[in-house]
Amino acid sequence: MLPYTWVYVLTNKNSSVLHTGVTTDISTRLWEHKTKLHTTPFTAKYEVNKQIYFEGFQDIEQAIRREKYIKGKGRAWKETLINGMILPGLIFRLGYHRFSLSSVSTSSS
Repeated sequence: MLPYTWVYVLTNKNSSVLHTGVTTDISTRLWEHKTKLHTTPFTAKYEVNKQIYFEGFQDIEQAIRREKYIKGKGRAWKETLINGMILPGLIFRLGYHRFSLSSVSTSSS
């Protein structure tokens, strides 16, 4: 069965910030970020619209808990997750993303 809900991590063109969110429609939500429709002040200010990671879930409540858990972690932990060294139960990663630790700022998000 395919996932119903998605937890995602976005960054900006400089990879200087990370934004974690949850949605039931990943395609539409990414389009909203790219077109700046329904953005938060944070995502608009830092032009956060580049997807670098996502996980799929069958249960919305489980996805929300995971989103809050990821948001509560520091940048170094999130970078480790994004680069595949922390393995959650069900991961769907982009095979073509160009995220690398060498391009990431050490500022906190």
